Amino acid sequence: MRRLSVLTLLLLSTAAQAAAAEPFGVASAGARSQAMGGAFVSLADDASALFSNPAGLVLSGASCVWGDYAEPRGVGSRGEGRLGAVLPRGATVFGVSGYRHALDGRTRNILVAGVARNLVEGTQGSFLAVGVTFKIGRLLADRECSVCPGREADTHPSGDIGLVIRPLPFVSFGYAVETVVESDFDAGEARESWERAGRLGMAWLWEEKVTIAVERESRGGETTIRYGVAVRASWGIELMGGVIGKSRIAGGVRWSANRLRLGAAFEQANEDVSGRVTLELFPTGRKEGFGG
Repeated sequence: MRRLSVLTLLLLSTAAQAAAAEPFGVASAGARSQAMGGAFVSLADDASALFSNPAGLVLSGASCVWGDYAEPRGVGSRGEGRLGAVLPRGATVFGVSGYRHALDGRTRNILVAGVARNLVEGTQGSFLAVGVTFKIGRLLADRECSVCPGREADTHPSGDIGLVIRPLPFVSFGYAVETVVESDFDAGEARESWERAGRLGMAWLWEEKVTIAVERESRGGETTIRYGVAVRASWGIELMGGVIGKSRIAGGVRWSANRLRLGAAFEQANEDVSGRVTLELFPTGRKEGFGG
């Protein structure tokens, strides 16, 4: 435990310095993350960890095939979806996913591959895990797009890093730096754009029944505080809710069985509401990863 505590302080210090130096952008997260207001970096306990914090892949615990779909949100959006798989190999977990976001006149496509490893496993469910992802993206422009300079514009490859630390069985810390680099179209010209975000958060877990999480996100010079709560009820049902900043709320439900897990979430900002559904299949049965 002493070794784990020292590593916890060291990695959090290093992560904070990296965030101040160069924060990164973040891709879309999953239904449970959305339902908890995005306060997910310290949890990241489903297959969508590949997008929110790759270190959380170690919590998958079993092989998984998954997919999700989100209703349109924002001007010009026609919907987004993902398909992916997670494959554990001992203390190392591999993940891959494709992401597609349809927009008016163009489509954003991203291929993500990641790996996570449990570095330290302590007593009573304590652990330390790190993870990295590699992304390749492309923005395809339709021929009918009046502001697009050509048929397609390629993105540059990028990468994400993350860590999850659970020094005690009821406390979890997480950090992730994420980036998406892509070409954008403005007045008929292509230009490169970066989405940037750094996330640092913690969660309190009570007997695997109640989870309370808080997260600080720095993105494009702005800071957003996110809060989330999840309560596990009977019959494998989990109820979730969240608050994003001062103007958005979120909520959802997740149902878990041995080989199947379903999730649905919504997020509301003023009069605009977006929704997401997630499906996870576990061919060999669902298991809990390190730390439960």
